Amino acid sequence: MDSLQRRATGSYFTSLDTAQFMTDWLVTEKHREILEPTAGDGVFVDCLRTSAKVKNVDLQITAVEIEKEAFDFLKKRKGINAVRADFHEFKSPPVDAVIGNPPFVRFRHLSKKGLKSAESAGRAVIGKELDTSGSIWLSIILHSINSIKLNGRIAFVIPADALYVRYARPFWNYLCSHFGRVKVIRCRERLFPDILQDVVLLFADSSGKSTTSIECEDFDSFDSLITNKSTAKNVISIQEILSGNKPFMKVSLTPSDREWLVHVHSQCQRALELVKFNIGYVSGNKSYFHPSKDVIQKYRLPKRSLHNAVVTARKLSNSSYLTSQLTSGIEQVWIPNPSKLTMGELAYIKHGEDSGFNAGNKTSGRKPWYLVPGIVVPDVMLTVFGDLPRLLINDARLPASNSILIGRFKKAFPAQEFLLLWYTSITRLGIELSVHSLGGGVLVLVPREGDSIMMPKPINRKIPQKLFERLLHHLKSNDYSSAYEVGDSYLISGGWDPEDLYRARKLSIEFMHRRKKD
Repeated sequence: MDSLQRRATGSYFTSLDTAQFMTDWLVTEKHREILEPTAGDGVFVDCLRTSAKVKNVDLQITAVEIEKEAFDFLKKRKGINAVRADFHEFKSPPVDAVIGNPPFVRFRHLSKKGLKSAESAGRAVIGKELDTSGSIWLSIILHSINSIKLNGRIAFVIPADALYVRYARPFWNYLCSHFGRVKVIRCRERLFPDILQDVVLLFADSSGKSTTSIECEDFDSFDSLITNKSTAKNVISIQEILSGNKPFMKVSLTPSDREWLVHVHSQCQRALELVKFNIGYVSGNKSYFHPSKDVIQKYRLPKRSLHNAVVTARKLSNSSYLTSQLTSGIEQVWIPNPSKLTMGELAYIKHGEDSGFNAGNKTSGRKPWYLVPGIVVPDVMLTVFGDLPRLLINDARLPASNSILIGRFKKAFPAQEFLLLWYTSITRLGIELSVHSLGGGVLVLVPREGDSIMMPKPINRKIPQKLFERLLHHLKSNDYSSAYEVGDSYLISGGWDPEDLYRARKLSIEFMHRRKKD
């Protein structure tokens, strides 16, 4: 299977060392009947055999795989029950243990038949509808648990974002209700160096029992994992996970830091107290709904239907904090009036239909299909991907695409003060505590996380113009560290203790280094 196929199917096969570590834990005298629900090219099967040989245990392995090419490799192995099937539709015999690295494919990318099978399999376990904003690793693991005997165990590779995303909360609740011990292992060293996906290892034991907490153990490298030299061990209450407080992100804090954080919270609030974030509009076809100059001329699209919009977030570096001063990242979005379509616009609509643009996933449900919904004018904007989210005041009153988070104040509030409150060490720490990252440490901001970011409460002081001049200079130089110091000086003028800001800055930098990895 080539790299493109692997990406399309979510089939990133487990490294041999990781698989061997997991099978060595899984195989015991009491755990002989093993199920591998998404066997891939058979790395777990091979490692299971190695573990069994070392421990002198006879195994009965059932390995399921849907992809033909991977299955053809799998079935060459003797002594296993190799099955080609969609695991969601497979009824396994009772087993002692389950192990695997399920695909991280989003539910929305499945066929209608595949989605129906995944939803049905997950619902049969947890007794309610799955949140299909997530990925099928969740439904595969839940379905596999149905096959486990009393006192069974599981070992899985799961995406790191499973530790905090909302759609996974019922999953953690179910695990703790059905296993006597649940453990997560995190490793700073990438377990999958060839993909932009951080993963963690999940182990659960003693099925049929329950627990109220999850163990979380951190390691710097795979070698330290093998030698059991952890950097941190924490026990996390399942209630903390269900509350949405992202406890996995906070366990790295020392007791002293946690005590300080409680102290400083009295001077802070969530961003949601001031502003509500949402994603920008989804065009459905970027090139069509953001026509080039040549296309505009060819179809004589009228000026009244073309509006500037912030479309490309990656071009916002080295820019101002004002949308009126942006020199890149702006394109024109076509917003026609259905009751006043010109001949050129009618021809452009026909061109879109002839090209099949009206039948796309995002456009087919629209009425009419060529009207982009959700185009609003926000008060502020935030970049979604990056080392740190960049905030802009939308003084030019521009809409923004879904590469941007858009924020609208819940009540009248001076945008300039919000800007300075954002560029403070307190907010920087809040970002590290609330926002998740992809492999390599790239932050990925979603609306709920944007809403939950800890920020200083407004101090309502007159802001010297020189602060904005300094902030502009640092942002145009992409000097974020200095930019946050500008906001800190504003907080100090309002009575904040410089020691609190120093501590917030120190902690935020430590968190940043941890997520970016060595």
